[in-house]
Amino acid sequence: MVWVTKMGAGQRKSRTVVQYSSVSLTTGTQVKSNVVLPTPGDVLGIDIDLTVNVAGTLTGAKTVENAISRFSVADRTGKSIVDVAGTDLPFLSLLLTDIGAYTTPETATASTNKYYRDLLAITATLANQPLQLQVTFAPYSALATSGATGATVSLTIGVWYGVATNTTRIYKRAVNVTAGDNFEGVNLVNSSMDSKTNLFTKTNILAFSIGTESNLNYVTFSSDGSADDLGKLIPQQLINLEDNRYRDGHQTGKFNLFVSPFVVQTQNTRLDFNAAGSDTITIYQIEQN
Repeated sequence: MVWVTKMGAGQRKSRTVVQYSSVSLTTGTQVKSNVVLPTPGDVLGIDIDLTVNVAGTLTGAKTVENAISRFSVADRTGKSIVDVAGTDLPFLSLLLTDIGAYTTPETATASTNKYYRDLLAITATLANQPLQLQVTFAPYSALATSGATGATVSLTIGVWYGVATNTTRIYKRAVNVTAGDNFEGVNLVNSSMDSKTNLFTKTNILAFSIGTESNLNYVTFSSDGSADDLGKLIPQQLINLEDNRYRDGHQTGKFNLFVSPFVVQTQNTRLDFNAAGSDTITIYQIEQN
């Protein structure tokens, strides 16, 4: 995968492999111990190199990132930078790359190595380090609807270092929606005050996924956090924006609202989903401050 960054000419970056895990999945989840990442510089991104080999006669085989039930990174104070499922990683990678690159994980096949290789372009300044990484693996049943009898998983983690000016924070919220208007701004994370600048943190990316794309009629939202700056877009308008801006175009069921950086205040930040039927919407709110 080609990773495009906004680093200036002559800026140097280096990569360090910090964790290698090879485990046999069981019928229950396995929690890996925390790994403290080295601190040679600001973090520019985390490589994920996942290999999965499943045993059994698979029915309804799934893509291999389902082998990770939880991928978590916290800063030096324990505050979350990212805490998501493996199935969130390809979408987050797309959102955080300048060109909108989407890496589709391979689908599991019995007794054959399958892969997911990607880069999660989160950043962290030295002031927020050291970072702690924890990966929780899923049971092997997560890799197929039925028929799996075991699985071996290999995971290599690498960290890119260089010079960063901000730290990424990814907030994830899953909400259930019903037919009609669903007012979900209350589920956004409120901005906090930066003690050094006395300015509120800002959301740089606001995106969401929905289980069935056809269940979405339209979205009403604020582009900058103010009550009088509202946009109302049908899915096709959002799809057109993604097709124009993303190298890999629109991904089914996944949407980026392309907001300007805005301050989230519960009382006036609009995020409304008009749905055709009941569904689950997962909201991703990403700050880079």
